[in-house]
Amino acid sequence: PRLAMQAKQQGRKKTWYPLERLSGALGLYALCATVLLVVVWHFTNTGPKALEVLTTALQQAPLEAQDRIQLIFKYLTIIWPYVPGASMGLFTLMIAISTSLVQKWFKRHKVKFPRPALKLSELYLPWWCWKAFAAVGAAWAISLQFDISTLQYVFGNLTLPLVALFLLQGLAIATAFAKKQQNPKMFLVLFYGFVVIFGWTLLILILGGLLEPWLDLRTRLIQTKEKE
Repeated sequence: PRLAMQAKQQGRKKTWYPLERLSGALGLYALCATVLLVVVWHFTNTGPKALEVLTTALQQAPLEAQDRIQLIFKYLTIIWPYVPGASMGLFTLMIAISTSLVQKWFKRHKVKFPRPALKLSELYLPWWCWKAFAAVGAAWAISLQFDISTLQYVFGNLTLPLVALFLLQGLAIATAFAKKQQNPKMFLVLFYGFVVIFGWTLLILILGGLLEPWLDLRTRLIQTKEKE
């Protein structure tokens, strides 16, 4: 919020802190917080202790449910090391949602928003996000190849907040396309409903966000709709 309220006054023209740099600041904050959480989670034994407590609680389930509990425990042991990164990825998405809700609150109560609206359809990530994703992803792949568990957890967790940023970029593409429809709100409701029901579509959105600079999907989709 502090950065969003910054502006430069040049004569009569007022230039506000750009959305691209705001998204970059959010990503940088998420990455720094992920590093801190990874240190607490793995190197102070917080994560293993929490998993041990959870496992003990699950073992109290009735005997007939033990097969399912064992399956749950199997998946938990896989995803548990990546809880810090997943938490910061969710944090990133929650910030985007809360920003949208705050603006709607201002509009609903007929209060002037203190700066030009931050529109998801106009979201573009800074270039360092792609560079960081390439570097962190490559380091994670190498650590998996050589089975270096400590580095796996560090780089794997750092990848997740970046994935959340590219998901936002993918949603920005979808939102820009929705605005060209006859009923944008209905289109978005149906679209998000489809995403919730078919979770694999999130992968398409993330991939779209990753490839946006090269494929220019936002412009292509809008131009196609305008020709129709």
